[in-house]
Amino acid sequence: MSKIHIALVGGQPMPIHVGIEEFKADKLILVHSKESKELAEGIQQSVDLPCELQPFESVDYPKIYQAAEKLLGKCGQSETIINISGGTKPWTVAFVLLAQQCPNTSIIYVDQNNVGYNLTTSEKKSISSKLDTQTILRYNNYPLGSYANFKDITEADLKAAKDVEKLRQSNTSAFNELTIANKEVEYKTTGRKETARGSYVEWDKKTNTAYMVLKNKWGVNKLRCSSPHVIPIVFNSGWFEVQVAEMLSQWEKAQEVIVNATFDYSDKDTKNEIDVIVNMGNKLLFVECKTQIKYLTDLDKFTTAAKKYGGMGVKMLFVTKERMTNKAEEKCRENRIIPFSIQSGGLIDPEKALFALLDNEMSNINTK
Repeated sequence: MSKIHIALVGGQPMPIHVGIEEFKADKLILVHSKESKELAEGIQQSVDLPCELQPFESVDYPKIYQAAEKLLGKCGQSETIINISGGTKPWTVAFVLLAQQCPNTSIIYVDQNNVGYNLTTSEKKSISSKLDTQTILRYNNYPLGSYANFKDITEADLKAAKDVEKLRQSNTSAFNELTIANKEVEYKTTGRKETARGSYVEWDKKTNTAYMVLKNKWGVNKLRCSSPHVIPIVFNSGWFEVQVAEMLSQWEKAQEVIVNATFDYSDKDTKNEIDVIVNMGNKLLFVECKTQIKYLTDLDKFTTAAKKYGGMGVKMLFVTKERMTNKAEEKCRENRIIPFSIQSGGLIDPEKALFALLDNEMSNINTK
């Protein structure tokens, strides 16, 4: 007996893809509206089985019911699975009612935690299919542009991050002036930037080398470091991002950790960079890393980007080196961001405290 998978398209595409991966079929039918046609076409192009697009009215229930009845009639005696994770509410109502009249027909639903439910048999099923980060983001229609997988970060990179942090402490102001928002390093293979008081940084992308001299009233501090990812580590707080990524890579739920991720997307209202992305197996945690939060608007920018690229089920974590202000923590919680400061008072083991915080949050369903 052939098996047919009907998926209602609209909203987040990820539960549809997970359903297709987990509930295998011989044929896929994507029910879509005018508004979700483009999304359905994207899903059609990504699957490796016969796929048919079926246009439906969005809200006209009598027409929807009639179209659903006709579609299920065509399925005949085939075993039919209907994924109601997406689409409109009238679609869901029509298919649920009609499925009760059809033999060999099951209704399934996949939630944000990648738990599948067979609503016909009242069975709950943990999703076993695991997707890599790039595949998940491509399914969300926002594939990664450039990035580094943490497994490719070397011991030399980790040492460079620690050495850079130690040097920074000798003159934080000069360090930030040289390394934060240094536009020249983006387009120059080699270069030098100097402060008015004589501190400077030099870089060479060909040899993956950076040399920094920081002057203060007690003397001069120097650092020469070379590693495969030394340029992004030295500039724009990359050293801190690598440290946070190293910590998160030890979390038992982390199956893949991505650092310095950029998206091939241009929108003046949405940043196209995410510091760290953790894949927990079909579910993503987006992480923003800053030594401290200067502007609360940074939290809004992070929220907008995370929801756009990661989808409705994405989790968000904002990690700071220094302790957050009460206002910053309140803003995080307002935006459904998990706030965490490494230097929070009383944290003897920041790693253990972070993992406990994440474990507690991961099972919660996002409501906005």
